[in-house]
Amino acid sequence: SSQGPATRTENTRTGFTNIVNTTSGSEMSVAHSGTSMSLTYRPAKGTGAWTTSYPWGTSNNDSWAKAIAGGNNMVYAIFQGTGVSTGSLLGQTGPFFFSRSTDGGVTWSAKAQIPGTDSTEYMGFGGDEYAIDARGNTVAIVLGSTITDLMLLKSNDAGLTWTKTII
Repeated sequence: SSQGPATRTENTRTGFTNIVNTTSGSEMSVAHSGTSMSLTYRPAKGTGAWTTSYPWGTSNNDSWAKAIAGGNNMVYAIFQGTGVSTGSLLGQTGPFFFSRSTDGGVTWSAKAQIPGTDSTEYMGFGGDEYAIDARGNTVAIVLGSTITDLMLLKSNDAGLTWTKTII
C-alpha cells in the first residue's frame, strides 16, 4: 500500500476537495471550509508553495464543490450556496452556483446562478445533486434529484450562455 501525504495543502480543514491539473501545468484544489469555498493553488504541478485564497468570498456557506479543467487554461467550478444550513439565499435553500477561470485558476469569475436554476423555478438543490464535465469551451452539467427536475445544462462558450434540457 502507498503512503499518503504527511501535510495538508490547505491552511484550514476542508471538505469535498477537488484536485484539478491544468494544461498549463498548474494544480489546485477547490474545497469548502467552515464558512466558504477555498482555492489552494500553485503554478507548477508537484513543486512550489501552495497559496490559499477565497475568490468567492469568506463568509457565505458555499460548499460541496466540483471542479474540472477544460483545457486551454479553462477551469470550471460548481457548488451549492447554503451548505448544511437551512437558511435562504437568493430565495432558495441551496442555490446552485457556477464560476470559471480563463487563466488556469489564477482569477475567477463571480459566482452566478445558471439561468433556469434560480428561485423562479426551484426551491433549491442539495449538496451532491450535480456533476460537471468539460472539454475546452464546452461545459456540461447534470443537475437534479428526486424532488427537482433532472436536467442537462450545456454551454458551448465557456459558460457565457447555457441551454437547459430536462432529462
